Amino acid sequence: MKIRSWISSSSSINTAADRPVPPPKGVFSNDASNSLNPRNAHVTFLAMHNNLLYAASSNKINIFELINFTLIDTFNNKDPSSGSAKSVIFLDGKIFAAHQDCKIRVWKLSPNKQHKLIATLSGLAMNKNLMCSVL
Repeated sequence: MKIRSWISSSSSINTAADRPVPPPKGVFSNDASNSLNPRNAHVTFLAMHNNLLYAASSNKINIFELINFTLIDTFNNKDPSSGSAKSVIFLDGKIFAAHQDCKIRVWKLSPNKQHKLIATLSGLAMNKNLMCSVL
């Protein structure tokens, strides 16, 4: 999976193929009408993938269409004791979410843009002073 930088280095010459793909129009705006409010909770992590914005908030992950900022899905593991979702990454068509309880939950995106929990990875030995993360 290739990750492109949003900022080009001024010391190198980029070809058209090397230039970063700009975000859809209206994604970054000072207009307050573009504000997202995921159920009145603090947002702990944001990630963009396939024109979708994933906003981790509490033990939930809210998914918005980047084109019109419509909330299309909210998923969680139905266990409030899991704590906040701290990190989200995408790999091989799956979404990996690291939670405060040091478990990694693996989700699959279905064709109708609904998410389904397919695995919970646990057994990570963590010191209480260390933060659990996917990376």
